[in-house]
Amino acid sequence: MKTLMCAALAGAALLAGPAVVDAEGAEPAPPVAAVPEPIRDEAAAKLRLARRFIALMQTDQMGAMISQMTTAMTPPRAGMSQAQSDAVRHAIQTATEAAMPRMFDAMAPIYADIFTMEELTGLVEFYESDIGRSMISKMYEAGPRMSEAAMSIVPDMMHDMADSMCKELGCSDEERARMDQAMAEAGYGPRSPAQTPAAAKKN
Repeated sequence: MKTLMCAALAGAALLAGPAVVDAEGAEPAPPVAAVPEPIRDEAAAKLRLARRFIALMQTDQMGAMISQMTTAMTPPRAGMSQAQSDAVRHAIQTATEAAMPRMFDAMAPIYADIFTMEELTGLVEFYESDIGRSMISKMYEAGPRMSEAAMSIVPDMMHDMADSMCKELGCSDEERARMDQAMAEAGYGPRSPAQTPAAAKKN
């Protein structure tokens, strides 16, 4: 037994020996190539400019615009009370406003990667100018009206989608009626008179 143990230990030593030698005699791993200082400096400068650009786009009007857009994009649903509709809008608005800082933080590295230093510098200079600040202010001012204009065409768009689906899939009259009912319950309303099939034929 003692002889067997000695033989086993000797065998283990022989197996381990080359590995130790190899480890000791191996060439050291090459160092990771360092990023040149000028490149690091430019990347950091671009990130600062990107964050500055994003900060310039954030004004007190942003919260008001989000609130107005949320109201426009969440019409009352059938079967929901006014209090329930208000609670849904408030929840969406609160969650959106809470997510905005995280979204902006995530946008900065993307802008820093896509835009050149010259472009970022130009953007910051423009939006810090009188015209740039006016543009931001009026962009938010126009936001609710743009949202209202966009939402005004949603019913027609939904009905056009239903027409296209029924054309492709061959809806029965009953199936189409159910689709119209579902759109009405979602708050989209009927197709505008100018976009009805009869009006389209006249045009």
